Amino acid sequence: MENIQNNITLIKDLAEKYANCMDSYDEIVENCKNVVFTKDKKSSLSLYGMFIPDDKMTPLIGNYEGRIIKDESKRDFKYYFDNNNRIIMTERYSEGSIIDILFYYYYDDHIDIAIYSPDKNKVIVVDRIEYVDGKISRFIESQDLFPEVSYEELVFNKDDDTTVQQNGYWDILGMKKFRTKSIQIRK
Repeated sequence: MENIQNNITLIKDLAEKYANCMDSYDEIVENCKNVVFTKDKKSSLSLYGMFIPDDKMTPLIGNYEGRIIKDESKRDFKYYFDNNNRIIMTERYSEGSIIDILFYYYYDDHIDIAIYSPDKNKVIVVDRIEYVDGKISRFIESQDLFPEVSYEELVFNKDDDTTVQQNGYWDILGMKKFRTKSIQIRK
């Protein structure tokens, strides 16, 4: 139970820390010179799109099915990269309108992701990718920030990079549920 509470506290802290993520939006759009557009295949449903901050996440969040395009008017995703070629922001579109904006924040031992909804005018999901000795050790993603916190957590086996422990916690209308299972990653 202590680990669940620590994860809930982390998620709430991240949501508070990045509540004003849109303050950097205009600066990124105006100053970013490395921008890429992609178009989904019809059956593709992706939150992150083609470019994610760590390729080790691909087997867990799924392969993006789409292609790079030049015509911005046909885009489903627009990606912004920093001078180190790291993804720093992603705009996700549906029928020409932005539905989500993903902000990426890089630190020595982790990457934080804040997902902002223009419709709701707030951060709706936060993620953290943690590293130990340069290897991914944990990924935690909030499922919902309001009214109660729910999350999925993937804990990587430090000795075997094909095994992950998946933990999930949901608080729906006061009914709390925790689940854990071991999953195998295909390379």
